[in-house]
Amino acid sequence: MDSHKCVVSQCFVFFPCNCCCGLTLRTGSLIFGVLSLIGDGIIACLAGLATSASFAVGAGGIGSLWLFATFIAVVHFIASSMLLIGISNNNVKFIKAYVYANVAVIVLYVILVIVLLSYADFNRAVSYLVYILFMIYEAIVVRSYALQIEEGNQAPITGMA
Repeated sequence: MDSHKCVVSQCFVFFPCNCCCGLTLRTGSLIFGVLSLIGDGIIACLAGLATSASFAVGAGGIGSLWLFATFIAVVHFIASSMLLIGISNNNVKFIKAYVYANVAVIVLYVILVIVLLSYADFNRAVSYLVYILFMIYEAIVVRSYALQIEEGNQAPITGMA
């Protein structure tokens, strides 16, 4: 169990974490995968509804912005599905694909925040910034889990998580 000691001071962008909020990296990654899957499904639906409503009232610029948000959420939803499959099968390629997709989605959300700020939509910009910070921590934990599997430090799995 010493390999699962929680040392938060070692959790930086370029250094792997040993734990996720006191849980193992596998459990933390699994929780993040489920939360991302649910959250992105909700975001995709709501952004899709906002897109259709914006185009219906003739607000083309805002509608395009919501269409962009819908695209981002759908991409991250697919990546979250890959993460859950990768965790259940210990497939490092799927887990790393999620990390790369997560970084790309973070960049796209930063672009979205810049556009929202140009529209003076500060409330949504702040909410997306909080979500971006959550996604950065999520990427660190999932990347650390992928590194842990590659190094062979993964405890044997006795059943599905």
